[in-house]
Amino acid sequence: MKRKWTDESVYGKDTVTRVLSMSNEEYEAAFDGNLKFGTAGLRGYMDAGTNRMNVFTVKKAAIAIAKWIKKNNAEDRGVVIGYDVRHNSRDFAKITASVMEYFNIKYYFFDEIVATPHLSYSVRHLKTFCGVMVTASHNPKDYNGYKVYKRTGSQILEDDAEIIENFMNEINEEELANIPNKKPIEFNFKHVFNDYYRDIMSLSMYDDKTPFKMVYSPYNGCGEKTAKKILKDKNVMFFIPKEQEFPDPDFTTIPYPNPEVKETFSLAIDLAEKENANLIVVNDPDADRMSFASREGKIFRIFSGNEIGAILIYYLLLVRKERGLTTNGRIVKTIVTDDLGIEIARDFGYKTFETLTGFKNISVFANELDAKDEEFIFGYEESIGYEIGSVVRDKDGLSALLYVVDAYRYFKNKNMTFQNVLEEIHQNYGYHIENNFSIYFEGVDSSEKMNGVMKEFREDFVDRLFDIEVDKRKDYLLETGSMKTNALIYNLKNGIKICMRPSGTEPKLKIYMYGVGDDKEKIMIELNKLREKVEQFAK
Repeated sequence: MKRKWTDESVYGKDTVTRVLSMSNEEYEAAFDGNLKFGTAGLRGYMDAGTNRMNVFTVKKAAIAIAKWIKKNNAEDRGVVIGYDVRHNSRDFAKITASVMEYFNIKYYFFDEIVATPHLSYSVRHLKTFCGVMVTASHNPKDYNGYKVYKRTGSQILEDDAEIIENFMNEINEEELANIPNKKPIEFNFKHVFNDYYRDIMSLSMYDDKTPFKMVYSPYNGCGEKTAKKILKDKNVMFFIPKEQEFPDPDFTTIPYPNPEVKETFSLAIDLAEKENANLIVVNDPDADRMSFASREGKIFRIFSGNEIGAILIYYLLLVRKERGLTTNGRIVKTIVTDDLGIEIARDFGYKTFETLTGFKNISVFANELDAKDEEFIFGYEESIGYEIGSVVRDKDGLSALLYVVDAYRYFKNKNMTFQNVLEEIHQNYGYHIENNFSIYFEGVDSSEKMNGVMKEFREDFVDRLFDIEVDKRKDYLLETGSMKTNALIYNLKNGIKICMRPSGTEPKLKIYMYGVGDDKEKIMIELNKLREKVEQFAK
């Protein structure tokens, strides 16, 4: 079989050598179609091939973005380009800058690694037409990605993603070869950082600066400098695990640097025990996600994204009430996120909204409220993403860090730990128990297997889900407009809510199960029973 990408004049000797050395299985996976450009841009394993992240797929994406900019006559507004700590991130960003220069498009190329929320902020601050962030967020070290932001500072939606992908599909080898790689003109990030920092610090709603001890970890990523400044200015005595303090593209101590994985907290917990600290806050490598753990008795309790969202909303609305602020603020969550935060908000008299998964959808509300006499105050989803206020139109793990520090002090002054706060919330609104998991699919046909399971759920379970009667079922493929997506939600008559959707970046089916009631143990048993049935059915 004749292999693609064997022309050294286009792809270079190293790439051609790699393609020719691939096993048949490796080659088929690497060239199994094109890496799809969606609303989250590109994300994939780094290697040669049309279905991989490499200098050529990135160059095609950059050319497509340049043509999209020119289509909108926005060459003078241009693009801001950021990159994280990962292998090849700076190189991919440099390629993007070279393409922009070739097309005579203005660009800002940062002179150092930046966090994803920094990039989102920069788009609005510099008034560019769009932004590009090279990052794979919390994926393992061998992955990278390529996010695109529109002029509002939020990620692009389907209409723009489709235009960019169509441009990508039209690009041929000759066009790739004709655009030279040049050294970019660098832009000093400090010009943007100072304003970003001022604006996120303005979100703080609790002024107490009584010192306390905590541990922070940036997971060897981009959050370290900003987090240190926040914690120093908030008068926090903080400690950072030395092995995770500075940028490391290999993520040596945490091969899968996702704070949702509890095992990633181990070094931070060890340090907190040593220093007698009571709070741990961590960011993922591009600092758009945040999670925390607090000392509860003799152990550290790691909180889920749903629990953190509920605690932060409770804190925020208590403080707003104490300050006599209006209930004009708006709170947004995604359809797969637990309803507890929404129940709290409604109890305090705030309007709430629900949208599809992803902060590109949450930020739509922030953008729309700009034109109204209403305030976007909080958006969140269960995967430890939080958008506080409208300073950054994406999830921001650094402003979330700030809020956790303030909330910790606020409740500490009431002699409450975060676990005490959650217990108080449950007393007021009932126990909200979650049992979320993913079902992974392997092989070249992994996506087909995953979609087949979704199809079977749609066809086989309408009035009953296994032996449980369905109270209400919603199939989002039947929706129209912006709410149409491949997701199913069942509200069961035993009080359980189950949501399922395919992941947008990996071959896995994501399952979200929530139970509400007064009997915590009973809810947990029912959730475990249903999980076993779902996992067995999907095999």
